[in-house]
Amino acid sequence: MALRLALSLSLVLVARPLIATGQAAPTRAWFLDYTWTPDQDSLAGLPVKRINSGWDKALALSPALFPPLSHDDSLEATDYIWTLGADLNQDGRRDSVLTGVFAGAGGTGRYLLVLSRDGTGGWQSTFLRTTRDGPGFSALSLRNGHLFWLSCMSCGNQSRLIPTRTGFRLKYEGD
Repeated sequence: MALRLALSLSLVLVARPLIATGQAAPTRAWFLDYTWTPDQDSLAGLPVKRINSGWDKALALSPALFPPLSHDDSLEATDYIWTLGADLNQDGRRDSVLTGVFAGAGGTGRYLLVLSRDGTGGWQSTFLRTTRDGPGFSALSLRNGHLFWLSCMSCGNQSRLIPTRTGFRLKYEGD
């Protein structure tokens, strides 16, 4: 019993000087805690209330909105994007995909939004997926002809956006 206590005590004594000498303890990755403040009344010219009646504000994410320390984490070395313009459903018209954050009476969260052109050339919301887990990180990734929505930089939490005959759907394909 005395040997176990002595061993435990010596481990504590060895660990303390590391903190006492000013060496920083490991920190969490910036994207786990960083949040954005939704402050826009419209996205791509479309009022947020027309996208989701429960929203008050939204914000489309872009690299310009990321904290300076995110660039030190090689954000540029990833294949992440935050908006994409392409004819995703192959109807001959360009769609726009946005990822960002929102706020409303029901709380805050992240969104994936697909906008398609209506008959007048304006945008209409054709797909919206939200999470109510705070206004945090999410991104898009285009790989092998497939578009993925990611909510984490270091885990496999991703869903593939799939065009259907009537719109779009998400299929979870995480690790």
